[in-house]
Formats: sequence, structure tokens, C-alpha cells
Amino acid sequence: MSFTPDEASLTTSSLHSNPFAVLGITVRNDRRTIVEQAEQQSLLHDADECQRARSMLTNPKNRVAAEMAWLPGVSPDRANRLLDNLLSNTMSVRRERNLPSLAHCNLMAAAFDAVSCEYAADYLAEFILEFATQVDECDLEQITEQINDDRVWSGFTSVMSGELIETEFYERKRIYNGVIKDALNRLPSETLLETLAITVRYATAEGHVAAPELINELLDAYDIEIQSVLDKEDANIQRVILKIREQIPDGEESVLPLLNALEKLTKNWDRFTRPIQLGSKARGIDHEKSVQLAWSLRNLSLELYNQHGMLDAATRLTEIELEVFSELSQFIEKVKEDEAALTEFHVERVEEQMKNDEWNESITFSAVVGRVFKDKLSISPSGIDWDGRHYSLDDINALRWGAVRNSVNGVPTGTTYTIGFTNSLSSAYGLNNSGGAVITLKDEKVFNGFQNALWRAVGIKLLINMLKNLDDGEKITIGSFIIDDAGVTLLKHKFFGSTERVRVGWFDVVVSSSNGEFIISSKHDKKTYSSASYINDWNTHIIEMIIRGAFEKGVRNLSDYLKD
Repeated sequence: MSFTPDEASLTTSSLHSNPFAVLGITVRNDRRTIVEQAEQQSLLHDADECQRARSMLTNPKNRVAAEMAWLPGVSPDRANRLLDNLLSNTMSVRRERNLPSLAHCNLMAAAFDAVSCEYAADYLAEFILEFATQVDECDLEQITEQINDDRVWSGFTSVMSGELIETEFYERKRIYNGVIKDALNRLPSETLLETLAITVRYATAEGHVAAPELINELLDAYDIEIQSVLDKEDANIQRVILKIREQIPDGEESVLPLLNALEKLTKNWDRFTRPIQLGSKARGIDHEKSVQLAWSLRNLSLELYNQHGMLDAATRLTEIELEVFSELSQFIEKVKEDEAALTEFHVERVEEQMKNDEWNESITFSAVVGRVFKDKLSISPSGIDWDGRHYSLDDINALRWGAVRNSVNGVPTGTTYTIGFTNSLSSAYGLNNSGGAVITLKDEKVFNGFQNALWRAVGIKLLINMLKNLDDGEKITIGSFIIDDAGVTLLKHKFFGSTERVRVGWFDVVVSSSNGEFIISSKHDKKTYSSASYINDWNTHIIEMIIRGAFEKGVRNLSDYLKD
């Protein structure tokens, strides 16, 4: 049978140990009734306990502690019902309404005694946050008024000292922290860590708002208690860092496996410290031990690349830093700079690798075009030669290609193939074509051979550059749509009136191909769409590849397409 928190019950509670409950009296009973009840109850129960309860409740100053730990502001009849419910249906106290804050806090504190290892982390996290929020809502002036209202009935002197109420409330918060810690300590270690992490995440909105005071106090106590654990984890991580440095002379391949061990250890560190990191972030500070460890890892990643050229190892370590120390705002800014630099180095390395012999062979193609007037069409690492002109591969910044099937009176007459390239930036936006060529072919094999070589030689570079430009915030106009990193501006077509431009995020569009065009449409408005011709518009094929690849990967921004 599965466990349901609403079925939890207690045999007794801290409220049932309160002097008012021990003597079976209400806050409105006078001194004479207290004495009589103490004598009567001492015949049935522990006499010493009854005498202690009488002594506390008949002394106006000592009585405050019992009143603060009871249900101030609650009528005697309702107080009895609440105590009965606390035993029979413990967690129902969470759903009580129209209760004075301190009374509700004392009920919820008592309910924590019912927490067992069967409770789920998210349920407990919500309970703790509700409790902490309720504690923050306690108003000492209102509490004083509630206690004094009851004292009018019982004939005891009103509480005149705000300091006395404040002192007792501080003691109540110490007890509240204790009941939460006791409840957490009854959980399996994994559930405890998960509960604490969820609690702080909810309480701080992922580190962006201040948590209730009780949760901050809980975190401070937790931070102290896990010092020995963190010292042990830090020692283990430092040993692996030392081992990595020892393996550097054996090359990058000997270092990479050790990064797996380092990742495992740092993620274990994160399990213990994530609540503290989030809580610290919400308070505008960083967790000092995490900061020290984070800089140790960053220094290692810089050493791996700057001194030993180990780009893959440095990149992997930077990814670990970003994941584990994401709550250290100042540190993470530096790591993001590292990531950007390493990404650029990766691109440079890819471009360098593309210049090796295998790549040279893959981009080399030559054919004779034309039946009567023959021209040589060729592409190689040195560039493109066509119609007596030479074009450098490095200068080309836009491509377009496609095929059109021709017919006369429904009878097929062959297919025309078109390939265009340009080295004029403005031509990529359809303004002119002074720096390139448009080649018309009839032979499919020549078209496929030249187009494949052109893609390897230029297309991949253009795709990478386009992603970098998008990441830098640039917008790209192709056909009738305007592309940016996070979305696209489309045309909203109207039956009457002129069209208007509408910007849509990538998660709200669909893409398709039809009649030689690449089409982007709004998911929610079929009249909002734009298109670009594969043959006539520059770089249509490239942007389509980026968009479809980004969709398949499920990233929010196009520039994340090739990122790990």
C-alpha cells in the first residue's frame, strides 16, 4: 500500500506537552482553576509534571513561554478541535485557514513530528516553505495583543515588555529550526539533499529573491554541519587535479579519462552545496568554499590550454565549471568568457583541419561544360575557375543553387540546374552580383559534383560564420523573412490592406518546402508566413540547414546549434 501524507497521524505532540494541555485548561482559566486542575491531574498523571505546569502558568512572567508555545488568539473550543485533528489527521494543519500566524506556526511545528522516510522530497519542500513563510508573517505586536486579550479573561497581568515577547519568539524560532532539522535527519540522505535543494530553489526563485529568515537560518546550520563532508570532497578533488597535472606529459588522451572522475566528484560537491550556493546568491554573496574550488578548476583549464594546447580537455573542464558553479555569478561571467574563447579556438581548429589533404581532395572537381562552346568549370583549394575568371574561396560569402524541370505542352524537355556564388556582401541581400557568377548546367552529374565540392569548400564555413553572426546579435534577411538568433520576422498577409511584419519565436513556427521555396510559417496564424527561393535567394539552403538542425536539437537559439 502506498503512503499518503494526508493519512499521517500522531499519538502525541509538542502541543500536547504544553502546560495548558497537561492540566487540561484553557488560556482563559483563572489562577484558582489552574491550582485545582493541577491537584486533580496530579492524582491521574505525573505529579511533578503537573506541579511544573502549575508553577509556570501561575507566574505571569514564566507564563509567557507557555502562551507563546500554545495557540494564542484561538478560542478554547477551536483549540481543542485543532489538537484532536493534529493527532488524527496530522497534515490537515497545513490546510487550516483564518488562524493567527503564531498559532498556525506552532501547529505546523508539531506536525513535523509525523515526517518519516516515506515522505517525498517535493511534498516536504512545499511544507517547509509554507512553514517558513508563516513564521515570517508573525507580528510581535499582534501576538502581544492576542496574549493580553486572553489574560483579561484569566485575570493575569498584561504583558507590558516587548523585549519579553521578542525573547520568547526567538526561542520559538530556534525550536522551529530544530523540528525541521529533526524531520530532515529522519530522511534517507538522497531525499534529505533533494528536499533541501527543492526548498531553497522554491524559496529563492532560483537564487533571485530573498528566502524567508527561517530557511536562511536552516541553511547556515546546514553549512556548518557539512564542513567535514566538504573538506573530504575537496581533498578528493584536489588529488584528481594533481593526478591530471602529473599526466600532462603523456598527452591529452591520458588526461581526458581523468576528467570523468573529476566531473563525478564535482557533481557530488554540487549535490551538497547547491542549496547553500542558491541561498548565498539570493543574499548577494557567493559560497566561499565553492568559489575557492571553482577557481582551482578554472586555473587548471587555463593551464591545460595556455601552456599545453589541450583544447578538448580545457573545453570539457569549462563545461563542468558552467554546470556545477552556475550560482556563482561573478565566477560564471569569467567562465563564459573562457567558453567563448574556446569555442572560437575550436572553430579555428576546424578550419585548419579542413585544409588537410583529405579535405583538399574532397573539394577538387573539374568538368567541361557545353556541347559547342566548351568552358572548363573547376574548383580546388586554390579557388574556382569559370568563364575565364578566377574566384578565391575565402572571398565567397553567399551561395544559391537549385533545379527546374522544363516541359512543353506537358512533355518533359529536361532539367536546368543553377549554381550561384558571390564574393560581394551586398549581393547576399539581393542588391547586385558584381563579385560572383551564376552558372547554368544541363548535366546532373556535373551539377552534383560541383555543388558537393562547393558546399565542402565554402558552405560549411558560411554556416559557421552565419551562426557566429547570429550569436553576436546580427539579423539576416533572406527572401521575405528576417532571421535573428531567437526568432524570425514574418509577413502577415491580409486580404485587404498591406502586409505587416510580425516577429515570432522559434518554438512558435513550422518550416516546409514547396515549389522551389523554403517556407517559415506561424504555428498559430496560417496567414503569417514568409519564404525564400532556393535558386534565386542567397544562402537559403544554409539557413534552412541551421533552422532544421536547431529544431532537431531542440535549442532555443539558432547559435546553440553547433554548441555542445
